[in-house]
Amino acid sequence: MTQSSLIGAKPSLIGAVLLALAASFPVQAETLRVAIPALPPSLGVPFTAVGQPSNVSWAALFDGLTQIDAKGQLQPALATSWTLVKPTTWQFKLRPGVRFHDGTEMTAATVVAAIEILRAPEGRKFYLASELQSIAGLRAVDALTLEIDTHQPDAILPRRLSIVWIVSPTAWKAKGEAGFAQSPVGTGAYKLREWGSGGSAKFDAADSWRKPSAMDKLELIPLDNPISRLQALLSNRVDAVVRLNAEDIPQAQSAGFNVLSFAAPQVMSLGFPLTTTAEKSPLADPKVRRALSMALNRPAMAQQILLGTVKAANQGVGAETNGFNPNLPAAAYDPARAKALLAEAGYPNGFKIAAEVVIGTIPGDDVIYQQAVQDLSQVGVTVTLQTIPFATWLRKFTAGQWAKTDMFSLVWDSSSSYDASRMLNVASCRKTPPFFCDKALMPIYDAVDAELDEKKRLTGLQDLMAKMVDLTPALWLVTVSHHYAVSPKLANVTLRNSGLIYESITPKK
Repeated sequence: MTQSSLIGAKPSLIGAVLLALAASFPVQAETLRVAIPALPPSLGVPFTAVGQPSNVSWAALFDGLTQIDAKGQLQPALATSWTLVKPTTWQFKLRPGVRFHDGTEMTAATVVAAIEILRAPEGRKFYLASELQSIAGLRAVDALTLEIDTHQPDAILPRRLSIVWIVSPTAWKAKGEAGFAQSPVGTGAYKLREWGSGGSAKFDAADSWRKPSAMDKLELIPLDNPISRLQALLSNRVDAVVRLNAEDIPQAQSAGFNVLSFAAPQVMSLGFPLTTTAEKSPLADPKVRRALSMALNRPAMAQQILLGTVKAANQGVGAETNGFNPNLPAAAYDPARAKALLAEAGYPNGFKIAAEVVIGTIPGDDVIYQQAVQDLSQVGVTVTLQTIPFATWLRKFTAGQWAKTDMFSLVWDSSSSYDASRMLNVASCRKTPPFFCDKALMPIYDAVDAELDEKKRLTGLQDLMAKMVDLTPALWLVTVSHHYAVSPKLANVTLRNSGLIYESITPKK
């Protein structure tokens, strides 16, 4: 029986055949082979994006001062502890004995230099620079003590810093951005051997503070098609798969592979670039945006397309994220009311808009966007959907270049902090340049950011979320769940919010 015929066979038959097949192909003793959606467009420059798919590669190479586990809890990384010594100063104690892959010692001074790369004028082009706007200054108190001053109280700075990968400032200065992209130097569990030989990225175990316990080599194999990733797993070309589609879970399980899933603090959406929208555009009217929201059949997206592995979204965060407002009603699905609102706004016959989306970054995203287009067509709104590469999307999002675009794919991603403030700030006047800016909300943002009392801050975040729902700067669709399939020959397979913890994986004895 061929591999292609197995894909169409019944799960029980696939399981019987492929379990026997897998048994005849042991996991390579030294190399962990992982199929991933894509390598980072910027390769080893870890400042150009937040979250997957790029973090799948960067998590092997780099560490942040902190890290967040799969349950959203803040954990030590390069910093072992942190203390708010005064309302606008955080102090971090660093892990002793850590060295970068080039042999440079990791000290408070090198961490300051690494973060200053993003704060320098030439570093502000990077997506990650916008995450550090609250920082007023940094200083090394001693070799292992770092202090960071903020412009105003920043209650979640330790969480925010989990997404700032610390690069070797010595290597960055010597190589320059282009050279560092090809030969990155961090403190992570693995160091790069080469990008792209045969299309994959190959790494060797590093003498790291989180040195791999068993797998001496790591190979990340980019396969943008989920079916291709599944086939690679079933044929034993890889040992693990990142971003398994929901509909492929039964097939992987019946074939004897283990599936790990977790609800990510992310929400799929279609954002409106309202700061570049012409005043005469229908989308400039909040009533029109609310009408479009009512046209979407989110329960069908969650239950029928993604098989109940996610939830219909009624706001920009899910229940696992601090700031989720449980008092907001479920997003209404009411095409008749949507048509009535469009008529009230002066568009009884609907209108045409253009949307640009990236697919392959969220399980099932291509089908979800198609469903959204179909739903909107039922109320007279015709959407021309264009797929663009992630690198193109990132350039447009960072520079605000949406002049001919009415909607764009946007993952409301709170995974860096598990706190609603991240995306609330991204969808505000604070983003440079913004895609949505309501100046009347900014005093509320300032008050929430300055609030150190957890209960009061939560109330402020929930209030902001309610106001954002009313303004509808985006069409929130569904929450996100990530699925990983791994060989039954592997043990100690665990996750953090960046994905598989490569260094903990061992062959099963």
